[in-house]
Parts: sequence; C-alpha cells; structure tokens
Amino acid sequence: MIARNGVLLRSLKRGRQGELMVASILERLPTDSYQVFNDVLMRVGGKTFQLDHLILSIYGIFVIETKAYGGKVYGTDQDYKWKCRRGGRAFMFYSPIRQVSQHVGRLRRIVGSEVPIYPMVCFTGPSVLKVRTFTVPVFSVKSLMKHISRVQEEVLTADALLQLREKVTRRMLTGHRHRKSHENYVRDLLNVINKMPLDEM
Repeated sequence: MIARNGVLLRSLKRGRQGELMVASILERLPTDSYQVFNDVLMRVGGKTFQLDHLILSIYGIFVIETKAYGGKVYGTDQDYKWKCRRGGRAFMFYSPIRQVSQHVGRLRRIVGSEVPIYPMVCFTGPSVLKVRTFTVPVFSVKSLMKHISRVQEEVLTADALLQLREKVTRRMLTGHRHRKSHENYVRDLLNVINKMPLDEM
C-alpha cells in the first residue's frame, strides 16, 4: 500500500508540474481577449470536477486537459484507457479524451448551449504521441498556442464575455475542504485504473 501511494503521489506531482508549465505559457495570451483560469474546481449535479485550464474568450471557451507522461503514448477516441510505454515498461491511464469530454458536458450545463467549447489535450512530458483521434485535438505542449490561435471567429462581445465570466466564477469552488474531497476522489479513481490489466485496452 505504501509503495502504491508513493506512485500515486509522484504521479500527482508530475501532473502538477505539467499544469504549471501550461499555465506559464497561457500567460502570453492577450488579456483583452482571453481570461485564463487554472486548476478550476466546480460542482454540477452534486459531483465535483476539476479543469486543468479554463479559458474564457471572445472566441468561445477552451478546456485544456494536461498530461505530463513521458514515453510512447497510444490511444484512440474510442478507447476507455490509453497506454504509455517507457523504458521497457507499460502502464494504463484513463483516456484524456473521455476525461476532457466529460468536463465539457458538465461545463455545458453551466454555460448553456450557445457558446462554443473547444476541448484539447496537451502533453507536457517528453512524449511520442502515437494516437488516432478525430474528436479532440491531442498535441505536445510546443503546439499549444498554435491550436488556441486557430480559433479566430469572434462569438462574444466584451459585455457578453464579462457576463460569462460572472456566471462561471459563481460556480467555482474554493477552500481546503472542497479541494481535499476532490483529491481523495482522484486518488480512488487512480487506484481503480491502476488495477486494470493491460489486456483490457
């Protein structure tokens, strides 16, 4: 149990480092058009969910799921689990496409159906991405700004963006109790996924 907890803690630490890397890059976005929120905790329907990066902009909403895994990463849109091979070893992790898509569905219940939401998956580790995806873009961190800047159709006025910000920030959770509860949920989920055999992919 101690060894497994150590693995989980290291995984959480790497994930946090990757999120900080992406957050530093997102600081380059012009603040008059983009409003960036990092490590956002929200609740919908009695369930909490955490967004690594949430961007509200005049072009719509960007939801970025960050992964810090290094190695060769394999996965498709349909896979429940993805595989990472590194140093002769392999491990499974929950599909980041499913993860970010679930986040988008929950966020949609807050913002409504009129504002476009663009989900993305960004890998910050030294990864070789051998993935086949058609629904959500998956890319390395060096391509992050390129993928965001591709969306250039303005859909919100400055006033509408302000209203969207107020609607979203009202639903954000703060405080140690909420954060601790969600972290416990994430640890339990990682425990379940880590127990799944490789051949289930």
